[in-house]
Amino acid sequence: MGSTHIWNLAAHRLTGRALDVRATSVAFSPDGRTLATNTESDTVALWDVATHRRIGETPASHTAQITAVVFSPDGTTLATASRDNTVRLWNAAAREQIGDPLTGHRSGVTSVAFSPNGRTLATGSMDHTVRLWDVATRRQIGDPLEGHNANVTGVAFGPGGRTVVSWGEDDTARLWNVEATVDPVRSLCRWARGAFTVDRWRDDVPPAPLLDHSAHSPERAFRPCEVVRWGFKR
Repeated sequence: MGSTHIWNLAAHRLTGRALDVRATSVAFSPDGRTLATNTESDTVALWDVATHRRIGETPASHTAQITAVVFSPDGTTLATASRDNTVRLWNAAAREQIGDPLTGHRSGVTSVAFSPNGRTLATGSMDHTVRLWDVATRRQIGDPLEGHNANVTGVAFGPGGRTVVSWGEDDTARLWNVEATVDPVRSLCRWARGAFTVDRWRDDVPPAPLLDHSAHSPERAFRPCEVVRWGFKR
């Protein structure tokens, strides 16, 4: 049985009793009041930092070891990565899973990071790839970022959210331009399973003007794979 300790950096000493959990991944909430740790039961335990008491735990949804846990920038959401090849999002307050797991990696997921605005998730995997995800839809953005030739062991966003750094067991760190790696046409075609309307386009893709389509027919539906190739301004 292991334990987890919280240290006072200024005093160079432990704060209170040890947490009764053998953790390999931990994360503080943005306000510093809550600590999230993985457990040997493939769940995430939440702890009150002031009292060192366990205040909750997520259900055992992962089917293998949780390798990473991280809070969203606003503290409302937890993301967990696992050797079961998936990432799961959780309502931190209710400790309930949000929607279906993020699937696509072909091997265990080793690392996960939120973008500064909380809208995008980056994951690294033992399949040697980095992937980007839309947090709201839980769908993959663009194609996998390939370049590592061994397990990816860590990912992080730059302060502006436009760059992701990944590092791995191939003894390299790589920088990725997030905006340049996303093909808007392919991403939209993958994401939209039904027809778009002009109004829906404006709600879901506000930065991208839709050209050559009547603004006077907001209810008119179209399929992005057909329209985007001639009407999407890159």
